[in-house]
Amino acid sequence: MHAYPLAHAFGRRPIVAVGRLPRGRRIRHDPRVVDAGFSSGAAPPSAPSRFIFIFIFVSGFLPLLGLAAGCRHYHDALGYQARQAALSGDVAAFERLMARAAETMPEFPRDNPKRTVASHFLALGGHDAFMPTIHRWLERGWVSDRMLCAIHRARYRGLATKNPDEALESADTCIARARAAAEDPERSWEVEACLDGAPFLAETSTSALGPMLAQAVDPLAPLSFRSAMLKAMTFRFISDLPTRLVNDPHVERPQAMRDTARDVMAARRRFEAILSMLESISDESLLARATAPAALEIERASQSIGAPFLADYALSETPFQRDLAWAWVRAMKPKKENPRLASLGIWNRRREPLTDAGWFVCLFGHDTYAQDTAGHQDADGHEVRVAAEHASSHRRMLGRMTVRGDLGGAGDPPREEHGPGTGARGVGVGTVIDRCRAQGANEATAKIRVVGPFPLASTADHWREGPEGT
Repeated sequence: MHAYPLAHAFGRRPIVAVGRLPRGRRIRHDPRVVDAGFSSGAAPPSAPSRFIFIFIFVSGFLPLLGLAAGCRHYHDALGYQARQAALSGDVAAFERLMARAAETMPEFPRDNPKRTVASHFLALGGHDAFMPTIHRWLERGWVSDRMLCAIHRARYRGLATKNPDEALESADTCIARARAAAEDPERSWEVEACLDGAPFLAETSTSALGPMLAQAVDPLAPLSFRSAMLKAMTFRFISDLPTRLVNDPHVERPQAMRDTARDVMAARRRFEAILSMLESISDESLLARATAPAALEIERASQSIGAPFLADYALSETPFQRDLAWAWVRAMKPKKENPRLASLGIWNRRREPLTDAGWFVCLFGHDTYAQDTAGHQDADGHEVRVAAEHASSHRRMLGRMTVRGDLGGAGDPPREEHGPGTGARGVGVGTVIDRCRAQGANEATAKIRVVGPFPLASTADHWREGPEGT
């Protein structure tokens, strides 16, 4: 393949170096030009080739010009300069930027230059000049009162440790505004904007939540306000085991499991401390709806380490806790599917119906140690009795499976005969045992033990009896 001088592409007469033509004839060498390494024996390109070369040259050069212009425009943009001012703590720069934003026209439908500058200014919520600057912007109409909750949330976050009294004033402003908005249908969006993920609710110790809990259980307050308060106080995001392993490829699985267990237990202790303060609440359905997202977030993370949270409540001896386990699942099923909780199978209608479903764990095994020692006794039979009693806690399990039981059945056998929870909610345990046998258990060699019911199949799948599993 021949390479041509740049002059060929633009129609100029080429100056070639000494070379050999295909027929062996020699051509004159021009001493004014130094050979640039081009093959002189090739013919100049045709007109289409020239246009192709020009197109490639221009198409490669123009993007570079656009990139340079774009970088300059980015550094001149309000958002970039406001972010730099927030990082450096330059309050005076925000006065100039907001004045400039007031004169800047939006570039697209959802563009709001003044809101862009104000949003970056929220990072300086703990600065002494924060609120005076906000008041000036409010007077001039540069900031809308629709941002008041965001402003006071930022102020609380900046003053929580620096000046707790002023921080609590901002918290009270947000709560009062949310309560007033709950009574106005046109401002219903503001309830979530003021309370969802608010640091004075989600990050406050449980001992300091007393006054806020009093407002959350106030029967005279709007239901949407009370529900939003309870949800904000109880919910917190938890990184489960798979997420930790994906986000940090260098972390060892045992360490990731310990970190997940630590976060799960911290969230669970806070959640249960708040629930203990709310046991006397009269509206249990409101409590279940408001705390269901937090409970199932803990369940999702707990299942990743093999210790489901919901199982403890489903098998609890306390009616309050046992009813909550079912109410949490029941409250989430009619709602829009949450991809974060998809692993629980709540919205998988091929497995979980819209109504309640009772799931049971069928354990198959036999007491081999007790059988081996049954025929051997000492003088008083004491060792055999100890061995037989000890064997029940070291049962060798042959297998386990999860089966669904029909709720609302009759003729339940006594609960203590078939393990914890098996006589609850009107489920015929005998029918469940028959289903266990029908799905592959050998009645002649296996002893069947049924545990449940659980409100979710995923909870039953991950249930285990002890730290080592069943």
